[in-house]
Amino acid sequence: YEGKIELDYEKEVSPLDFDYEDGSSVLLSVSNCDTDFLRDAPSNVRQSLSQEEMLCDVEGYEVIATKLLVAADGTQRKVASQMEVSDKEKRANMSFIEKMQYGPA
Repeated sequence: YEGKIELDYEKEVSPLDFDYEDGSSVLLSVSNCDTDFLRDAPSNVRQSLSQEEMLCDVEGYEVIATKLLVAADGTQRKVASQMEVSDKEKRANMSFIEKMQYGPA
């Protein structure tokens, strides 16, 4: 998949719209994060490995659209939780027949 799939590390991703472009894409907010500030002492390295703490740029972010989203969500489950909310909202507005076509909940 060279040139088609891009891997990004140390990013904070927030889903904005799972039905972007009539459901063909996901709209995301992406911020850069940095773990280096925790690596100044051995105790901080141990702490960062156990708590996965990062410093993220909350003001400088970019909005992107993608047709494929693979995310390592961590303990906060930000992407997974937003997917669940979006799916529930979508199903709430469907008729019985549409729910059957859409698949199991």
